[in-house]
Amino acid sequence: MKMESDGCAKEDIEKMSSKTDWERVLSMKDEDIVIDEDCPDAAQLIAQGETKAVRMGRPRKDTPKELVSIRVDARTLNALRATGNGWQTRLSEHITEWAAKL
Repeated sequence: MKMESDGCAKEDIEKMSSKTDWERVLSMKDEDIVIDEDCPDAAQLIAQGETKAVRMGRPRKDTPKELVSIRVDARTLNALRATGNGWQTRLSEHITEWAAKL
């Protein structure tokens, strides 16, 4: 039974139920691993000299969207929501197109 760097047997890892791509994680070299300093646990990991921290979730965008709060007429909002899932994305696309014309 081959032990991986974290002390778990590869066979045990393969049996675990997880959405993590363990093959990718286990094949990473230390220089490929980036500690997400925004992670609340990062300070502890850095202090412990841990190098196997991997950012999970969606990749960061170069230009992330910003959360805004606007007041919209109730009828308008209901009409947008009635278009189904993705209405916020479609609204953002329309605003982007409009702003490009300014």
